[in-house]
This record gives sequence, C-alpha cells and structure tokens, in this order.
Amino acid sequence: MQNLILILLISTIFSRSDAISTEVPEHYLITNFILSRYNKGLIPKRLQNESIKVSFSMELYQIIQVNEPQQYLMLNAWIVERWVDNLLGWDPEEFSNVTEIMLPYDNLWIPDTTLYNS
Repeated sequence: MQNLILILLISTIFSRSDAISTEVPEHYLITNFILSRYNKGLIPKRLQNESIKVSFSMELYQIIQVNEPQQYLMLNAWIVERWVDNLLGWDPEEFSNVTEIMLPYDNLWIPDTTLYNS
C-alpha cells in the first residue's frame, strides 16, 4: 500500500506540466536579445548624423529655504529627462506578442547631464 501511494505521489509530481518546465519566459528572451547587441557606453543612434532629442524638465518637490539678503533659494526637486532609444526595440511577433518589458537603468544609455550653479 505504501509503495502504491509513493508511486502515485511521484507520478503526480512528474505529470504536472509546470513542475519541470524548460520553457524560458519571453521577457528573458527579449532582454537577452536586446542587451546582446546593446552598448550603454555609446549614444543609441542608428545613423552617424542622427541626433537624440532629450527633453529636460524640473518638478518642484519642496521649498526648504528662501534667503533674500544673500539671494539664494534651497529646494528639493525632481529632474526629469525623456528620450527615445530606438535600439531597444524588437518585433513582438517573434516573442509571443510581448510589447513591453522593464530593464534595469544601469544597463541603458543615460544622457550625461550636469547642472551648473546648483
């Protein structure tokens, strides 16, 4: 009787399709596809004479201090930069119609922005 229960238990575990899955999730495949041909140290342009339009804005979060006599202002703010990186694309039909994924920012090209007199 114990052998029968053991056999049923083992067969149940191994008959489940998700118990031993060798299928790789689509977002893993897309990430490998993108990052295998991407260099974050290079400006992401397809053509040499192409430019990348980066929009820049600042969103005020908090005014900490205003000092009129010394003419300075201390505040907290968010710097927001937006651009389109055309090298981060793929054909959704090749990847089960997945149209978006999330990538860590440290794997991507980020504009080199410096604020002066801040």
